[in-house]
Amino acid sequence: MNEEVESNVVPELPAVIGALFDALDDKDENVKQEIIQSIKRIAKQNPVSVINTAVYFRELHRKISSEHVISMMKILVETCRDQSFSLQEDLASSVANLAIDELIGDANKEACELLVALSRFHNAQTIGILLSKFDPGTLPHYAIVEAMGKLAMGNTFGTVPFIKLAMSIMIPMMYQVRDDRLKQAFCYAFGRFAEAINDYLNNINEAPDPGITNDSFNSEISSVYDVLTHNWIRSSRDGNVIESVLTSIGPMLPLLPKEAEKRQTVKLIPMLLTICKRSHVRLAATRVLAMLLNNIIEEEKEVIKQFLESLHHTLSEFVSVNPFDVSREALLTHYETLQCFRAIVISYPDEGLDRILQQIKSPAVIHRSRALVVLRHLINTLPPQNDAVLQRIALTLQESLGEASARQMVGAIVALAARTSLPLLSSQRATFIRFLVAHCGSKSIEAEACEEALHLLATTVEGVEDWLWPLLLSALLDPNYSTSAISVVRALSPLATKLIRKRETTEIENNFPRAKVMVRCFELLGEEKNRISVVALLRCAAPLLGTQLKELWDKRLLEVTNLLEAEQDNNSLNVPQRALMWEERIVELLEESVIQEGETWAHDVADELALKASAPGMAPLLGAVSSNATHFTLLIELARTHSTNGEFARAVAIAAKRHLSVILKLMEDSCFMEDHRKIPVKLLGLVKDTKAAATAEAAKAGLMRCYAEMAHRTSAVEFFPAIEKHILPWTVRQLTECKELTTKESGLLALEQIGGAVHPNRLAGSTGLRARGPTLTTLLSLLQGHSGHRPLQLYPLILRATVSLSRIPPALSSDERAILLGTVVDKVIAASAEIGLLMLPDVMQQVVDGLGMVCSEVVADSADALAELVEIVMPWMQSKSSTERRTTLLTLRSTLRSYHDSLKYTYPSGKLEPGKLLGRILAWCADPESTLRPIVVDCVALSLSIGARHRSTLPDNNLDHDLSESKRIIVSEDSSALYKGIKNLAMAVSERVASGEVVGLAEGLIESLLCRGEGGLAAGIALTQHFNTRGADIPRADVYLIDNIVAQMRHMENTSCRRGAATAVRSLMKHHPQEVIEQLIRQPLPLDRGTEECWKELGNDQESGLQALELLLSRMENSNLYADVPPGTHTGKHNTVTFSSLAAVVATGHLLQCPNSEVLIEKKLSELLSILLTYLAGWLHAETPTLSSVTKFGFIPNRESCKINPHREVYCILTNILTVVDSDLASSLPNESIFESNSEAEESLVMTVRAAVRCLGNRSEVLSNLAHSVGKLSASTLPAQRAVSAAFYAELIGRVDCGAIWLDAIVNTLHEAKSDSSPLVRKLATIGLSRISCLQPEQIDEYFENCVAALLDGLEEPANGEGGSEVALESLRGLAGLLSLQREIPVSPRIVLALKPFVEKENAEVRLAAINSLGAIARGWSISVSTPNDDISDHLLGCLPCLIIKLEDPNPAVFQAVRETLYHSAKLLQCEPLAVLINGYYESKNNTGNATEEFLRQLIHCLQEELPQRAEELRNAVSRGYVRSENYTVRATSASILGLFGQPRPEDIQRLLQLLRDKECNIRSRAARALSLCFTQQ
Repeated sequence: MNEEVESNVVPELPAVIGALFDALDDKDENVKQEIIQSIKRIAKQNPVSVINTAVYFRELHRKISSEHVISMMKILVETCRDQSFSLQEDLASSVANLAIDELIGDANKEACELLVALSRFHNAQTIGILLSKFDPGTLPHYAIVEAMGKLAMGNTFGTVPFIKLAMSIMIPMMYQVRDDRLKQAFCYAFGRFAEAINDYLNNINEAPDPGITNDSFNSEISSVYDVLTHNWIRSSRDGNVIESVLTSIGPMLPLLPKEAEKRQTVKLIPMLLTICKRSHVRLAATRVLAMLLNNIIEEEKEVIKQFLESLHHTLSEFVSVNPFDVSREALLTHYETLQCFRAIVISYPDEGLDRILQQIKSPAVIHRSRALVVLRHLINTLPPQNDAVLQRIALTLQESLGEASARQMVGAIVALAARTSLPLLSSQRATFIRFLVAHCGSKSIEAEACEEALHLLATTVEGVEDWLWPLLLSALLDPNYSTSAISVVRALSPLATKLIRKRETTEIENNFPRAKVMVRCFELLGEEKNRISVVALLRCAAPLLGTQLKELWDKRLLEVTNLLEAEQDNNSLNVPQRALMWEERIVELLEESVIQEGETWAHDVADELALKASAPGMAPLLGAVSSNATHFTLLIELARTHSTNGEFARAVAIAAKRHLSVILKLMEDSCFMEDHRKIPVKLLGLVKDTKAAATAEAAKAGLMRCYAEMAHRTSAVEFFPAIEKHILPWTVRQLTECKELTTKESGLLALEQIGGAVHPNRLAGSTGLRARGPTLTTLLSLLQGHSGHRPLQLYPLILRATVSLSRIPPALSSDERAILLGTVVDKVIAASAEIGLLMLPDVMQQVVDGLGMVCSEVVADSADALAELVEIVMPWMQSKSSTERRTTLLTLRSTLRSYHDSLKYTYPSGKLEPGKLLGRILAWCADPESTLRPIVVDCVALSLSIGARHRSTLPDNNLDHDLSESKRIIVSEDSSALYKGIKNLAMAVSERVASGEVVGLAEGLIESLLCRGEGGLAAGIALTQHFNTRGADIPRADVYLIDNIVAQMRHMENTSCRRGAATAVRSLMKHHPQEVIEQLIRQPLPLDRGTEECWKELGNDQESGLQALELLLSRMENSNLYADVPPGTHTGKHNTVTFSSLAAVVATGHLLQCPNSEVLIEKKLSELLSILLTYLAGWLHAETPTLSSVTKFGFIPNRESCKINPHREVYCILTNILTVVDSDLASSLPNESIFESNSEAEESLVMTVRAAVRCLGNRSEVLSNLAHSVGKLSASTLPAQRAVSAAFYAELIGRVDCGAIWLDAIVNTLHEAKSDSSPLVRKLATIGLSRISCLQPEQIDEYFENCVAALLDGLEEPANGEGGSEVALESLRGLAGLLSLQREIPVSPRIVLALKPFVEKENAEVRLAAINSLGAIARGWSISVSTPNDDISDHLLGCLPCLIIKLEDPNPAVFQAVRETLYHSAKLLQCEPLAVLINGYYESKNNTGNATEEFLRQLIHCLQEELPQRAEELRNAVSRGYVRSENYTVRATSASILGLFGQPRPEDIQRLLQLLRDKECNIRSRAARALSLCFTQQ
């Protein structure tokens, strides 16, 4: 080490650095990082010392962990990178040797970095020492060899001048190397040497030695190249070695002599081809091959030509057919291989391409695919001068379309088309397009690629429309390409636009088969997914399809396109509905087109459509354009043979709109033929052929569907004669005779449409149908067969047909109505649940609507019919099936509405009872199925309105409003809204019900309290409202209903139902209060849920609640606390409470749980609190009475699960009362479970008293009354009661103006309590005496001295005594409050001596209270003392160390108290700089660790400058005391302070070194930082 440097270093510094290096193995990462930063901080000022110590440390500690070594090496690397100093040669050599020694180990990376950093300033020494490790005859370690390469890479300019020497030493060793890992190291080094030489030569202008040239290394590079390629790569079997050799060869090739390069190429290519067969070195080999082939010169072509076959055979195996599905290495190899093929074809256009084209003819699919991938690459990358090569490629592709892989062929074809400069033959284009079209329809993955290719050709290639248009039209009409038609359509659309813009339309129309194209497009429209594309083509090609169509089709097809796009976003319609709407649009478009173009155009289109009439969606289009009878016959035949397909029937009807007579004649002939067809038989005519019979019925079904569509679409006037003559009789006969459901469905559809056609709305002056009666009979017989099987699928159609026939004139007779009503209602409702399970929801809705319409038509305005219907449907409302209930309600509502609308103001005869009906319906208002509730409201409204009309009274104008409001509310999902709606509905009903029906309505509602589900709740709400509205009409003899209600409540499981019944009890109490209270208070204990609910509800009314509360308070006041024990002799523990008091307490608790409890509590607050505090203190440890007999107060079973805790009952009531008074303050009340612990019960009791006083802070009158009552407890024999008294008085001081006499009595009582035997009472007395600080100034002066003396006495209580520490803590808190008062007389400084020991206590609360007291003294002195004296300053400066050491206290309150105490003490210290510093720290409000450290730094500096003796006291206090503290934060702060002092003493360093091994990681981190600051602090 340099002598000058050693003389400037503190003697302890090397030891400290060594200790820090030794601590680098710390397990905590944060500590380790802080140690590293500390060493770096020292290294910035003493780098040589750090380096020297590190070298010495490593020599002494050879067995440290790898992580330890790595951390040390990283520090050395950063230190050596600094250019502001230089090392002596011996030290640099030592560092280099250290780095070289660590090369062989886990710190190899860091050692290499250290060598590179060292070489930048000591290059010769570093490389010299490293080369010295290459001993002749001895092979070096591979890490040393790799280090040479890393030096060349990291310090190019410094290393290149030594490379020749290094290579001369290393080359002879290559022949001795046998280890594969060492070979890799040599390859790495030589490769880096070559790269460094290339970089050096490329930047020769910046190089230190411009005389170095390529020739300087020819011999060495050639020797290395020969050894690598002739020996190592041939003899090695390790793939890693081969890869390393290949990697190093690449940079050497530019450095080889030209003559040697040619010779080496001949030898290298076969070797590389052989190596390529190894997968793990393939990428490296192909890279070298690509480099060689892309740099071929003319002299080498003949030499390489002999290897073309081998190159092609080997490289073709590396082409990836799906390059993006392989690994990264395979992908890179793939691209290097393509580069090789490109270089071969450019250098050898004939021979290189022939081998690739031959591979396309290979029978193996993989070979053909690979060849196509290569050809696509060649097409994309070959320069323009290689057009001949591209022509050959195109010809070969044409010939190989059927043999090659489609996916790769598509890519090649697209690549050819993209080169517009390359002329292709027409036959070639046609062949390629047919290939693409054919594969567009395949289900393989190539289909999407082919379709995209066609679209790109049509849209992006210039001039493509001239040859692509006819090719795609041919493909569109060719049935062989039907699966590819939609792809062709998408490509034709842009082509049509281009052609119309480019040429005259007439020129194009000459050879354009417009009818065929249009029909083909219509055929494609049958599939929904094709419609947008086909419509786009029709719009584009409209001028080609018709001379007058452009304007019409532009408008209509644009609308169609918008609708199709909207349907894609909104699928509200199902598929059949969308199909029908689409059919209507296209039919309408064709009908308008026929008008525009004429019959000739229509004839051509019809002929083409007739050829494809059986195709989906074509028959309606044929019906829209055809006028040929042959075509009509074809459509009828298709409808007959395809009965399940409705489009053929619609096609017949579409044609009948224009040619009705012709169609009717053909239809009648078809029906006649079907009627006379003979059904084949089997087994000699004994058995029918069921299959043939089904076929015959299917034909009839198709004909009936045609009649249904014709009745719907054609003119009713022209169609009616055919109905009476032939259609209706034939249809009814088929319904009776046919067995198949599909045939019956067709017949029912026909009947429905026939009824609609004969209705007066369509047929003016209609007289109906003569055969309507038999037809209805036939329909009813279909509802249930003779075997009992219900044809459920037919129910919607039967009901619709029944309604349709019932509406036509004349009206039904009474007998017909009765039969129809009874049969339809019973059978349909009974089957509704099964229909709902088997059918779709929309089908179920059709059944319900149909049943409602049938009942409405039958009942009309007949009261008898309505009564019959009510008797039929009422039993169905008790069903458990929601479907049956829904069907019943919907049917009833529809019928009531229809009856109401047709009813006149007269009282009809019959058995209708509106009142009874209303009572039943009200119980349904809360049906579990929420969707049924609005239906119930509608039924109620209709029933009330019907009753008003029966009584011939005018309608109530407010009824509709009330019921509408109820209905609006009742449909809400919110349960509260539901109950409100029921209440409003019940009010409306009760107000309007007749007087004679009041009692019956009430009894019915009481019986409904136990209804299933929410029915009981609805009954309770309705009963409550009924009592409120009509309760005065109920006589006293019927008050027994209360007992019935309570009895019903005991069986209720639903809480809401119980609440509703209790509300009804409260409503009745308004009329009969005494009876209700007497019955409820006699209920047994513990109270059942129903009785509890009744007590709660009683309090909801102020009048009834106050009556009940007065009775209960009177009972509690007159009852004894304990059973059979005189009031003055009880101990308060294990005594049994009385039944009378317990029953009153329990009832009061439930009564005050009502929402109206605030009013009750305000009225009786003082009485409640007085009694409850007495009970709370007396029942703290009381027991429950355990009688097993019935008394007048109830029966209490002796079971643990049912025992009542008397104290809990009282405490709950008190908590509820205080919550009402002040909810925020009451939230601080302790949990009741704390009272179960004997150790915490009394303390919790005191907390409860304090909370009660705080809640009553602004209620002076209440507090004054309570003070008189609580004062009696101060003489109690129970400590808990005395504690309640002391706590109450302590909280009372300063809150209420009690007067001088009362205040003096309270203070004297608290002074007496200081000598109480209970530590809790003494503690509470201390707290109370502390509260004199809240009094008026003159009162404070009167009691100050005595209270301070009492508090100082409290500090002397032994900490190990019972409660002594708590009394001392409260005394400290009291002193803090009293001493903070502004008084003219200053406090004696000797109090500081009494407080100082408590500042250093481990208890955070004690520390906080002591520091606050010191702060209070300082504030008082700063006010009362005008000029600080030495006595005050000495006392405060003596506290400075104990305050400063708490600046990082983990308790935020302690930290803030220290800051404030220092701030208030600053001007009393008689040191202006110190005061300015403390004030600045306080005002900065910065609490971060950095701010605290900076403050400590400035504070120490100020003390050293202004008060050196105090600085030394601080240093000694920290070094000799606080540094050994058990508090970890004190030790951490101590470490920081010692570090900030700087110029460390030996004992300081010794303490910090001890802290460096502390068990707390934070302290170790602080110690490391402090050690660095000791030597770097300025």
